[in-house]
Amino acid sequence: MIVFPIATGYVKSTDHTTAIIMMTLGIGLNGFAESGFLINHLDIAPAFASVLLGVTNTAGTMSGIISPTLTGFIVQHHVRDHEVSFPPFFAFLLLLSLLLY
Repeated sequence: MIVFPIATGYVKSTDHTTAIIMMTLGIGLNGFAESGFLINHLDIAPAFASVLLGVTNTAGTMSGIISPTLTGFIVQHHVRDHEVSFPPFFAFLLLLSLLLY
């Protein structure tokens, strides 16, 4: 599904029809993935599907919030000493993932 939007970038600028078809296919095929994702909450717990959907969407959105902030911090502070700064951070992520799993 992600192949079509990426391939659209390689279409010649004069070929508008192919670009539109590729974007339409990419977005249209995404419906299969979304329907499978959304119905999964109803399969797990029908009575609490809305709560589960809220929790999973929040967890999925957190990476989009944390990643740019962390990247900006690393880039602005020019962290170059990788042996000192990154292992504690990765250890924290490992422990957090173990606790949540």
